[in-house]
Amino acid sequence: VTPGPSQMPQLLTKGGYRYFHAHRPDEALNAEGVPRDFIWVGPDGTHLLTSRGFVCGFMRPDSLPGDFATNWEKAVETVFDKEAKNRLVPQGGHALSLPCGCDDSRPLRAWLNITQEPRLPLADFIHEWNRREKTPLSFGTPIDFFHGLEKDRASLPHHDGILDPCMWTYWYGLNGNGGLRNWRTQANEVLVSGECFSSCAKTLGESYPEAEYERLWHDLFRVSSHAQMWLFSADYASQLHRIKTTLSVGKDLRDDAMRKIAGRIEVKNNKSCVVLFNDLPWERTEVVPVWAELQDVTTTNIVVRDGQGRMVPYQPIDINWFEVTSPPTAFREANLLVQARVPAMGYTTLYFEPAAGDITLPDVSSSATTLDTESIAIEFSGRGVESILDKRSGTRYNLPGAVIFNEIEDTGPYHYGPVIKTYRWTDTRLTSLVRGTLRSSFTLEGSLGPHQVVLTGHLYPRARRVLFEAQINSAGGSGHFMSTVGFPSAGKFVTDTHFCIEDRDVARISYTGEERRRKNVFYGGHWVNYSDGVNDVTLIGTTGEKGYQFFPEENVLGHFLLMVIPPDTTTWERYVTKDREGLGLQYFNYQLLFHSGDWKAANVVRHSLEAQHPILPVFPNHPRLPQERTLPEEKSFLALSPAAVQCSAFYRDRGRHLVRVYESAGSSATVS
Repeated sequence: VTPGPSQMPQLLTKGGYRYFHAHRPDEALNAEGVPRDFIWVGPDGTHLLTSRGFVCGFMRPDSLPGDFATNWEKAVETVFDKEAKNRLVPQGGHALSLPCGCDDSRPLRAWLNITQEPRLPLADFIHEWNRREKTPLSFGTPIDFFHGLEKDRASLPHHDGILDPCMWTYWYGLNGNGGLRNWRTQANEVLVSGECFSSCAKTLGESYPEAEYERLWHDLFRVSSHAQMWLFSADYASQLHRIKTTLSVGKDLRDDAMRKIAGRIEVKNNKSCVVLFNDLPWERTEVVPVWAELQDVTTTNIVVRDGQGRMVPYQPIDINWFEVTSPPTAFREANLLVQARVPAMGYTTLYFEPAAGDITLPDVSSSATTLDTESIAIEFSGRGVESILDKRSGTRYNLPGAVIFNEIEDTGPYHYGPVIKTYRWTDTRLTSLVRGTLRSSFTLEGSLGPHQVVLTGHLYPRARRVLFEAQINSAGGSGHFMSTVGFPSAGKFVTDTHFCIEDRDVARISYTGEERRRKNVFYGGHWVNYSDGVNDVTLIGTTGEKGYQFFPEENVLGHFLLMVIPPDTTTWERYVTKDREGLGLQYFNYQLLFHSGDWKAANVVRHSLEAQHPILPVFPNHPRLPQERTLPEEKSFLALSPAAVQCSAFYRDRGRHLVRVYESAGSSATVS
């Protein structure tokens, strides 16, 4: 389909492949001057023999006249005009591939409709061609074509780096929370995390479920192939069930590994405690939500301590009062935020103890117009978050985190007609504002036409970071929801892809042809960084959607959240999954990270990974026998340095521990 990110030459070469062929986007790559056949050079210098084709092959009866035996010149001219000419622009090597068929056509059949599929007499035509012409024509496999192209390798042009910065734009936000992309993202992260903790547990003598992980990875791959977001209802339901089951079983394996480790910790006097796990190989100090349980039925206040007895800062969020008297004074359970330091790919233990005095919940307001912390100041208005001021740089960002709805006139291919109206908040209500020592929060509610949106934001006083949680009650229709952020000046974008960071300059992208019908749309993985040389902010998306759009006239970046498509009652699409209507409650979260210096200096890669891999609390309520509880209250299993090097996997394979690392800033490194 699309060629993928610029790291493909290295990824494919490491996978044992010598050749690569991609079909899309043909017209756009032609307009950008990308060769037809070329040597693709990856960021690390890897060379890969690559070709690109056209989306469909022989599938129309008018491509091959039936009277070719008696009207040969006309037949050759027709085949050339309809099947060969577009594959010769720009000129490639001396081997030419003319593929047979398209998405739903049968081999050697002309795709007209479900009742007419006449046979294409290609075999007879090839026989006649080879009788009349000097250049041979034959049926072959892709490898046959590349063996022919291999003869031209020395003369083929080289292409460095990025091929397709947009990829498959039609699916950005498709199916929302019911989309396979959302669940695939979650399942991938859980399996990587589970393998890490299972590997750590293996070093303690626990068994490693290698066969289970192998099966789950295969199930994840089974829901990752072409066009699955557009499946018919029954097939889609089966695939959605498969990926949700993969996620659920993966969580069970991960949680079981953490429980086995926690059960081996020598806990002080069986005190009430929680174990916090970090699956990333560097130390992290973060604000973490935990559920505190106490054994004393007379508790009126609480203190949190680490394994050395030092007090740990905390902020109460909610209290589960134990007494039934009014007003209650004693509790046994509390929902807390703790500011915890957790070792690299390891754990720490926190204890909950009764304390003197009464616990105090933060004040809640619904009438404020501003929210001020140590590093960030927010201004509210009827439009929602009117602005965010990054105090460190003195820079103001307009309508950050806002959710908009673009209504579409559904007239174009793949439902990509023009935007006819943009709905924005105009009468937003602030329903809650909490000022806390570790986290301040706000909740806004408002309408986007027929849709209802609730937006909750969280600020961390000493961190230049705002986390948004969007709840969209979608009424359907035709269009898409986006989150946006407005920038103070013109700047440059970079985004993560797969093991690689790429520039995104929409002014240099050709929005030509079927695959690029909406201008200024581009692909990004989990984050996009904006920089004008002085001010830097990163939009981190964590719910599986990968698409972005820049609006240069407003200097605003949009992040696709949810596409809604009206139901179809007349075409084949009436059989497609109903999830594409995007109806009902849908949940999304994303973050804004303000920083000094570019994405490398701020190590945005690691901050994004931290957003995707939260610190996980586990109760050590499955203890081993006393003589088996030999682990300390804090431990690191694996640490990785320097900071520009990341770990993408730590797992077991046929009796070996394997660690897969990659360098994320574009330089060489000596790794520990």
